[in-house]
Amino acid sequence: MTAKESLLKHIKDNKVDYVQIRCVDYDNDSEKTIQGELEEVLPLLDFEVEHYEIFGTIWYTDGSWSVRNEYNDIFYWEHLNRPIMPDGDNQDKVSLNSLA
Repeated sequence: MTAKESLLKHIKDNKVDYVQIRCVDYDNDSEKTIQGELEEVLPLLDFEVEHYEIFGTIWYTDGSWSVRNEYNDIFYWEHLNRPIMPDGDNQDKVSLNSLA
């Protein structure tokens, strides 16, 4: 799978605002960063993901974002949303003194 295919498979129908991808090739001791609007970035991602460790962030127009993570040598994209802040009027008040 190419980096381009991986990215498109992940974003599906989400509207992308900006993309930043960092590609690390430990075999050749090289690294490159690709960033810009989706249309600018896609043509630069036509390479096989097996040859690189790929990290990055995708920012969406709805305020959410995706990050590329790694766990046990498995790389994956994770879509995140900003958590909703609790309404302070409806929360129990806790003073710092009560925590001691």
